[in-house]
Parts: sequence; C-alpha cells; structure tokens
Amino acid sequence: MRFVRWAIVVLFVAGMVALSVQPVRYHFLTDKKVAEIPDHTSYRKAMEELLPGRVRAMAEGKECGDFLIPPKGVTGMPEGLPHLLVDVRMALGSHMGWQLCVDDAVKEAMINRWDERFKLWGNMGTGREMIAHIRSQKDAAMKVRYSALCSVQALTGSGHDRRVVVTVNDEKLQSKLFDVSVSFMAPDTFKNLTARRDAALATLAAEKARAKKQLTMAGGLGAALFVYLLGWGAWAHGARKKKAAYHAYLIGEIEKREDLVRNGHYVAALELADEYLATFPKDTEIKAFKERLLDFTGGDPKKAQLAWVEAKKLAQRLAAAAPLENGRFLLADEKRDIAGLVPYHPELKTSFDRLLAMDEAAERERTAAADGRFAEVEGAFRRGDLPKGRSLLEGFLRFYPDYPAAVAMKGALSNPSGRSFTLKTGDGAHVTVVASDRLTLGRGDDGDSPDVVFADRRISRRHLSLTLDTGVLTASDLGSAGGTYVNGDAIDGAVSLGVGDLLTLSRVINFDVTCIQKSGSGATGALLQGDEGNLCLVRSKLELEFSGSRLGCAEGRVSIWRVDGTVWVVTPKSLVFPGEKSVYRVEDTLEVKEVTE
Repeated sequence: MRFVRWAIVVLFVAGMVALSVQPVRYHFLTDKKVAEIPDHTSYRKAMEELLPGRVRAMAEGKECGDFLIPPKGVTGMPEGLPHLLVDVRMALGSHMGWQLCVDDAVKEAMINRWDERFKLWGNMGTGREMIAHIRSQKDAAMKVRYSALCSVQALTGSGHDRRVVVTVNDEKLQSKLFDVSVSFMAPDTFKNLTARRDAALATLAAEKARAKKQLTMAGGLGAALFVYLLGWGAWAHGARKKKAAYHAYLIGEIEKREDLVRNGHYVAALELADEYLATFPKDTEIKAFKERLLDFTGGDPKKAQLAWVEAKKLAQRLAAAAPLENGRFLLADEKRDIAGLVPYHPELKTSFDRLLAMDEAAERERTAAADGRFAEVEGAFRRGDLPKGRSLLEGFLRFYPDYPAAVAMKGALSNPSGRSFTLKTGDGAHVTVVASDRLTLGRGDDGDSPDVVFADRRISRRHLSLTLDTGVLTASDLGSAGGTYVNGDAIDGAVSLGVGDLLTLSRVINFDVTCIQKSGSGATGALLQGDEGNLCLVRSKLELEFSGSRLGCAEGRVSIWRVDGTVWVVTPKSLVFPGEKSVYRVEDTLEVKEVTE
C-alpha cells in the first residue's frame, strides 16, 4: 500500500514537471524578438508622392513645356511590378506643362489605373487635376519636344530593394534633360516580410498561451498534490493511532491465553498467539507458549478442542449415570467420532472407556431381554398361531426396531412367497414341498408348468392332480395319455388315497403314500415317496422326520405350517419363512439353512 501511495506522489510530480517544461522553455529559452520590417518607402508613396513630386520639381526647374512621349516600356527588373509603366506615365503626367503623346487606349489605361489606385489608396492629392489634364489633351500631331525612358534597378543592404529611374530627354537638343529616381520596397517583398512577422508573432502567442495553460495545469496538479499529501498525513496519523490501539489490544488479549487453554479454547489461543507474533515476532515467551500448545494438542488444536468438549460432555453423562432415550450410553455416531478424538485428551479416553463398558453391559442386558421377548414371538409361530405371532412381532418391533431376526421376519410376513420349495439333507434325502390344497404333476411344455415336473416324454403335460381340499387325499387323472394307476388299477376321475397305496403315472413313475396327517378337520398334509423324488402336500400342517437318507413323518422334528397363505418351517433350532422355488438344507442339528448356488 505504501508503494502505491508513493507511486501516486511520483505521478503527481512527474505530471507537474512535464507541464512545467513548456512554461520554462517559453520564459527562459525562447527568443521573443521578432524581426521587424526595416524602414522603407512603400511603393504607394513612391508612385503617388515622391516620383510625381520630383518629376514636377525637375520639370518646373527646367521650365519644361510642350509635348512629351512617355516611356513605352520598362527595362531592368520590373518583375512583381505589373502597374509600374502606367504609374510612371501618371507621374510624368502630373506636370501640367507637358502634353503626353499617348493614344486613347493608353489614356484609358491611365484613367483606369487612377480609379484602381483611388480604391486601394484613397485620395491622391492632385491626381484629379492630372487626370482632368490627361483627358483634355488631344492626340499630338505636331512635333514632339521631349521623351522619357524608365528602368528598374535591384537594391540590397537596406529596406529598399528596387529603384525606379526615369530619364527625360530633350529631343530638340538630342540630349538628356534630367534623371529622376525613387527607391522603395516592392509590394511582394513587403507582403512576404509582413507574413513572416505575423507568423512569428502568432507562434509566440501560441507558445505563450500553451505555456500559460500548462502552468495553470501544473498549479492545479500542485494543489491536488498538496491536498493529497494533507490527506495522506491525516490518514497516517490516524493509522498510527489505530496501530497503537491495536498493539495495546493485543498486549491485553495475550494475557488471556492461559484462561483460553484451561477452558479448552485451543484454536482461539493458537490464533491469538499467531496474531500477536505477526506484530511482535521477537517475543520469545509467546513463541514458547505456541510450541507448548501445539505439542499439547498433538499438532491439531481443532481436534483437541473437540476432544475437550466431548470429555466434558461424557463426564457429565457419567455423573448422571443415566442412559439415553434408546437405552444406550453412547450413540453409534458418537462412538465413531469420539474414537478419533481419544488421542487428543487423556480425560476423554477414561470417560469413553467407562461409557463403552457401561454401554456393552446395557447392550448385553438389552439383548438378553430382546432374545427373551423374541422367543415369545417365535413360540407363537411354532405353535402355528399366525395372528398371535403377528401381534407379538409388531409389539416387539416397537421396542426393538433394529433386531435383525424380527426385521427379516416382518419382511417375510409382508410378502409371503414360499408356496413351493425343496428341503434336503446332507445324506441326499430331499422332498419337494407344495403348500397348497392342490398340486399338479406333469411334463410341462409350452409355458404350461405344473407344480411337479417330469422330463419323461411318456408323462402328459398335465397328467395328475392331488388335492386335500376336502380333508381327504384325492388323486385325479387329468386326461393323461399314459393313464394313472392306484395299486395297479387304472383310475378314471377322482380316487381317494390312503397310507400304503401305490400311485403310478403311465406305468413308469411310482409314488408310495407314506403318511397322511390329520386333525379334527381332516387331512392337513401328506407325504409321498417315489423313484423320481418325494412330494409333500401341505394343507395346513405337516410334520416330517429326516434320518440320514430316509424320510418319514414324526412330530417335533420338522414342521411345515400353512396359515392364510403364509408358509413357514419350524425345527427345534430354526424358524424359516421359505422363498418360492428356494432350496433349504436340514442339518443333523435340525438347523435349516438356505442353499445358494
């Protein structure tokens, strides 16, 4: 900023110097003398006064009279004097004793010249009488007494540059009577000198005006510079006062540094130290304070300040010893954030570790309570009580909305899809379960897919159906080409099946009716075992037993429930809501796990 201010001053001074060049040059270096026109006789005076007067004086002195032949031309240097011959003739004609021997054309030319001279020069004294005399003269037919010659000479070294010499000769005596001469400055010379003088005067006037103008501008710049310097001085005075006040403020504020550190304001303390050292860079005490502060905060005062705040917050939470609204002592976001701040404050680590321990203990208690309550939910489903299970699940989720098993169960119940699925064991036993009142068997083709599909071409597309909708297991041939047989007899229409019956499709695929489970309302489920696989039809409930590669019906092992379109599988170890066409493996421990390949 100081450079800019000085640059402005330099610009002002440079401008004043530049504007002062012309005034100084005009007043001290410019030659104000203008070459004056030298003393001279003008052409007008020479032709109007001097030459006529001298001609008359000489002619009267010689007592000249009679006829005179005026000059017919001018010798010498008549350039630039176009009217010289006429003016000489008029000067000769000014002597009244002579009669000019001229024709009418010359007379007319002399008269016209007189008119022109009158317009240019005004009244010419005896000019009117001379013209009247010329007009009265008649053409000379008699003998001429006098003649005149005219010559022009160039002059140098004075104000006159031409001399006109008029010689009058006496023709009778054949001798020169007298000479009359007049010197003057030629009109062109006078005009050139006048123009030169006027141009020099105009140049001087222009330079004077320019010098005056630039002097005025320089004065204006000087005044502006004075005002600028006054403003600069006032600003500098104010800046010094402001700087002194700022220094006093910094000195007072730096005394608060220890209080700032004690209250955890590490960032403010460091900024204050930086600001102070920027003004007082040689204060070793504050330099040492800054280094101690950086070392204490691990080089990151902002994180250390956050750690101090969190330490105070956790200390208050420990003193209250009360969990948060969700029953925890630390929120998940708090754990993540505070873990990164622990290295920056020793008290924070102590409080954080204690709260973590309390949170873990509370979590264990909460998990145990949740597990106990969720066991009640599972118990309802194990008993096949779907409405009770739904109600208990909704109540459970209000208290434990993040419990994984409950969330998964709610998702399965909201979109039940396991109408057909497969159960198998590690020893190779497997059964296709169809949770429905009716299932169909066939080859399937052209988009027509029965519940159980066979690849044998001897099986019709829709070959057979099994139903439990009347509480009895019934087999119905669907117009198959190969026929359906029960215990070797072909059936036509619907036939009831019992345990031990042999069901044959097209005499190639056999199924034994292993068990039909019943309740008060009739058959609830049936198991059929065959060469091509095993089938379960579940109307409401079916209990199975897996023993190695063998499959049978037994209570308390694997229960398949179907209530209001919702299907689930229960074992002593598992509760599963199967997905459509999914495959599940029943472990030896009776855990049920989905097989994903």
